[in-house]
Amino acid sequence: MLKFQKASDAKIILGKYQTLPMDDRYTFERIRVNFMSALIDYTSTKDNSHISSLLLSIQNLGLDHLYSDLKFAANQIFKLY
Repeated sequence: MLKFQKASDAKIILGKYQTLPMDDRYTFERIRVNFMSALIDYTSTKDNSHISSLLLSIQNLGLDHLYSDLKFAANQIFKLY
């Protein structure tokens, strides 16, 4: 939704997703939800500090593939907004 510049729709969908119970088996999904929330916030504030902090943490944990995926997504959103 963010790629189609529909941040308000993305926020609604994310809100519904956040109500789902996710235990530790869903760690990657929880990280992605937090990252998506940061991207949505960025669309209105243009402050990328939270995104940068999350990316650094993911990189420090050695989650290289996830880091690459989320960095790519962030760069796409930065170009659009």
